[in-house]
Amino acid sequence: PKEYEPFVPGPVRFIAAISRFFSIRDRDDNPGARFANALEKLGPAYIKFGQILSTRGDMFDPVFAEGLSRLKDKVPPFPLETAQAMLNADWGEPWQNRLQSLSEPIAAASVAQVHKAVLKPTDAFPGGETIAIKILRPNIVKRMTRDMDVIAQVSNIAHTLVPAIRRLQPTAFVAEARRAVMLELDLRLEAAAASEMSDIAEATGLFRVPVIRWELVDKNILAADWVDGTPFSSP
Repeated sequence: PKEYEPFVPGPVRFIAAISRFFSIRDRDDNPGARFANALEKLGPAYIKFGQILSTRGDMFDPVFAEGLSRLKDKVPPFPLETAQAMLNADWGEPWQNRLQSLSEPIAAASVAQVHKAVLKPTDAFPGGETIAIKILRPNIVKRMTRDMDVIAQVSNIAHTLVPAIRRLQPTAFVAEARRAVMLELDLRLEAAAASEMSDIAEATGLFRVPVIRWELVDKNILAADWVDGTPFSSP
C-alpha cells in the first residue's frame, strides 16, 4: 500500500509505483481491504495467512487490521464426483457402503468443503442419521506447502531489506503461521480437538458439540452429527 512507502527500500517503491499505474482506480480506500483482495486472488495459503495477520493488532494500525478482517474464506466448491472419489480412496471402499446419500457441497472454503450425508445401517449403528462430512480439497497439502514456502522467502527478504520490521520478527511469525496452517490440513487433529471440547461441554452443561463419527474420520475426512444453526455473523 502507498501509505507504507516510507518504510520500504527505494527499488520496492519504484516497482510499486509502476504497478499502481496499471491498477484499477475505483479500489477500496482502506489499505487493509486492498491487501485482503490481493490475498484472495493468490490462493488458499495466502487467505489463511491473511486471516492470521488480521489477528495481530500489535503489528498493524486499527484501520489496516479492520480492512484485513474482511478477508473471506469462501471459494467455489470442487465437484461432487471428486469428493466421492476421495471418500472411496480414504475409506478403501465405495462410499455407498457407508452412506445412503451424499449431497452436493453445502459450504466451501479455501481448505475444505462440507457435504450433508445420511448414514447407512450397519451392525453397529441403526443408520438413517444425518451427518456433516468435511473433505479436504484435492492436492491442498502440496499447494499449501508450495505457497507457504513462497511466503517464507518473502519474509526472509523483508527481514533483510527492511530493518525497521525486524523487531516484529517476520520470519518467526511466518514459521508459526505455517505450523498452524499445516496442522489444519489433518482433519484427525480437528476431530480430536472437537472431541475434547465435547467433554468440556458435557461437564459444564452450557453448550453441545456435535458428536464425532470416528468410524468415518480420516486424514482428509471429518464426520460429525449434523446440527442446524445460525452463524454469529448473521444480522
